[in-house]
Amino acid sequence: MPDSASSDELFKMWRKQVEGTEAWTKAVKQAASHGQVPPSPPDPTQFWQQFVDQASAQAATPWAAFQRAAAGPPNPDMLQQWKKFLDDWIAAWSKALEEAMSTPEFAEALVRPSTSS
Repeated sequence: MPDSASSDELFKMWRKQVEGTEAWTKAVKQAASHGQVPPSPPDPTQFWQQFVDQASAQAATPWAAFQRAAAGPPNPDMLQQWKKFLDDWIAAWSKALEEAMSTPEFAEALVRPSTSS
């Protein structure tokens, strides 16, 4: 038999979420009826696009050299440069992600229950 206290807590939490959703829906409908457009949700691709563009630009020159070298026999010098580039790139991303993931905001986001369904 389920614990009635935990069932009541779950029901209260669910009810609070439903009430919040209803309030948000009502506010959006009122804003729309007054000709106001609700704010767009943030687009995570816009945030990451700058990093992807930067990484692509940095990789373009070594990648072009790698492709030219791939047409003939492997050049040990070029392979060393390519490996160094990849090692540096991985180290930079590791450092950036480690710094971001060590913030209290990141830890809070991990334990916060998801509101999307």
